[in-house]
Amino acid sequence: MCKKATSFTAGKFCAAVFIIFLLSVIAASGAAGEPQEARWENVLFGEYDDSVGGYCVEQTSDGGYVVTGYYHRYWEAGGEHHLVEGACLIKTTANGTFEWMKVFDASYDDTGRSVRQTSDGGYIITGTYTGDERDVWLIKTDSAGNMEWNTTFGGEDDDFGYSVEQTSDGGYIVAGSTYSYGAGGENIWLIKTDSSGIREWDKVFGGSGHEGGRSVEQTTDGGYIIGGDWLVKTDSKGNEEWIKEIEGGDARQTMDGGYIIAGSGYDIQLTKTDSEGNEEWSRKLAGSGRGNSVRQTSDGGYIITGYGGGDGWVPCSMVLIKTDSEGNKEWDRMFGGDGEDRGFSVRQTNDGGYILTGVTNSYGGGGEDALLIKTDPDGYNNADKTNFKTMEMSRLMNAVSFLFFVIIITILALLKLFALPLILILTILILVYMWRKRR
Repeated sequence: MCKKATSFTAGKFCAAVFIIFLLSVIAASGAAGEPQEARWENVLFGEYDDSVGGYCVEQTSDGGYVVTGYYHRYWEAGGEHHLVEGACLIKTTANGTFEWMKVFDASYDDTGRSVRQTSDGGYIITGTYTGDERDVWLIKTDSAGNMEWNTTFGGEDDDFGYSVEQTSDGGYIVAGSTYSYGAGGENIWLIKTDSSGIREWDKVFGGSGHEGGRSVEQTTDGGYIIGGDWLVKTDSKGNEEWIKEIEGGDARQTMDGGYIIAGSGYDIQLTKTDSEGNEEWSRKLAGSGRGNSVRQTSDGGYIITGYGGGDGWVPCSMVLIKTDSEGNKEWDRMFGGDGEDRGFSVRQTNDGGYILTGVTNSYGGGGEDALLIKTDPDGYNNADKTNFKTMEMSRLMNAVSFLFFVIIITILALLKLFALPLILILTILILVYMWRKRR
């Protein structure tokens, strides 16, 4: 009897130990893979003495996000002046919680414009470095954001870096604008480096006007597609294959081998071409705005961010637009407050939602701050689904309210102006009436 009881107790003890072990494994695995929230907003820093800009966002291999832009902070402490400024790299968790930031000290004019995670888990950044003149800046970091190397490219005039990608051979391709080389004015500049940032070749495209480069992507044939004031296709050595005068701030290859271009004029325009750059369709998605970033989504449609809605009286807002595969708008959302808010970069996330970054003057500690927004697949960041339609209705209501206000003020002003004469006339009429009645 005692033996049976002892055996049964030991069995329960072993089962309990197993259950505790199993639960600990589940808890550990849950902690290791932080669940990603569908919707959130995060102002990066946003202190009174900070000025931060977000120009490019990428989801990282751990599910978090990395943002590049600029950082500026000036403060006084202990009777001394302190200044930190330059291009920055900011890392967050999957839920937007700040992890770390690196500032590559230079000047306030130095910015990171594009960032990509590299095959070794580090990051490659391009932007602009300001010395005697501005130069294209290429920065390589490790996975913790520590600089491994940096290099600049430029001539006697100003040159700017806007977009970078790691290439299939482990090197890097950079697109930007040059005033130092080419036919004059602003020209498209394409630079290819090896894995250590040493230039292998560079090419200049453009005429004597303003034809700057804003984006670059390696295509499936090993060549490159460049977006900007022109759409340029090259082979793997940067030799021109064709050029189309299609303006766009961002150009990307699509699933069918063609290209999608987000317009960079005064309207948010989306243009689709075939593999030879011939236009298939073009859609005006919004007026009085600018499209800065576009990506094809998993359903074959497109997601665009930029800014719009401003009219000189009303500040512009960060815009997110989703279309189908033919460029027909499915929905649009607007984010921001009472100040100027601009979107610069958007990506589809692992859970099917979207991550976008930009610059806000509405939130934070005043001045410019970086805004990072995560939405679900429908683009909602909260219950307030603000879009162009609700914005126009709000403007209409504001216009009607303003009209009523003007009418009331006008009536009160007229009454104040003519009140005394009207009272005198009315008094005289009453006296005359009473006098005649007595007679």
